[in-house]
Amino acid sequence: MALDSWLQSGKQIILGGMKLSRSLPLALAFSSALLISVSSLPAMGLINGETVGQAISQSGNPASRAEDEFLRKHVVAVVDLKLGRSMCTGILIRPSVVLTAAHCVTSSYTDLAILFSLDLSPSGTPLDSSKLTRVSFGVVPDPWIEFKQGKPTSNGRGDLALLRLATPAPASHEPFAIFETTQMVSQALPKGTPVLFAGFGFVNQAEKLHPESLQKITLPLSKDRYNETEAKFDQPFSGVCSGDSGGPSFIRVDNSTDWQLYGINSYGSAQCVGKFGYIAVTRVASHANWLEEMIAKLEE
Repeated sequence: MALDSWLQSGKQIILGGMKLSRSLPLALAFSSALLISVSSLPAMGLINGETVGQAISQSGNPASRAEDEFLRKHVVAVVDLKLGRSMCTGILIRPSVVLTAAHCVTSSYTDLAILFSLDLSPSGTPLDSSKLTRVSFGVVPDPWIEFKQGKPTSNGRGDLALLRLATPAPASHEPFAIFETTQMVSQALPKGTPVLFAGFGFVNQAEKLHPESLQKITLPLSKDRYNETEAKFDQPFSGVCSGDSGGPSFIRVDNSTDWQLYGINSYGSAQCVGKFGYIAVTRVASHANWLEEMIAKLEE
């Protein structure tokens, strides 16, 4: 079914669906009345990255195949159904919950869907609706709402969002075990620590060129404590750009072979790559308590 027809059919649309209570933070009042503008934030794509999946399809070395397979089953695209295209990236952390950036939610959550595929549609062609799953609800933390209102925040800007799916993710994807790893990366990391990024953003910022497949890149950490809850990566030659917002970054701690979730892409320089290019990510461990509480509520 083409995307336009799917939208018009109204199938699989769930509006709200969660019981609100006084115990829930202000951030849970999400409806179409809560419009989060990103016009004041620089856009966040992987420039000079690699295509995820090539090592799998072309029988690359075992390490590359394992890395690509890891990203394939966890990383997703966040799609704006009104625009009919991917606008952000996210990571599946529960069968029905995706973690992304708060600034990716520019209108009602129910205008969003998750694309479970390595591949985007070529430019000018409709998205494959069979690989889309509607978002039914979502939450953002109080610090993000306070930041958008121009108020000082006690825990950074909190640029995170949890999206609940109308139906569980397909069998092709697996949730990333976030709470088995988050606390391991709350420790300070030294400058130069290699961090793996993945996203569906621009591969050419000047031409606003999107990739046809998920991209990956490894960047050295520039500053682990850029501020209270964020880390910084300089991007003189390659890095994150528009469309990679909400995408995950991973590290390996203490020579482990397992990846741990480090951060979620938040904001950066207007010119993604160059002398003054940089990306700031929200360190997930800084919001571990909020994430655990809200995931539990979304799964009720």
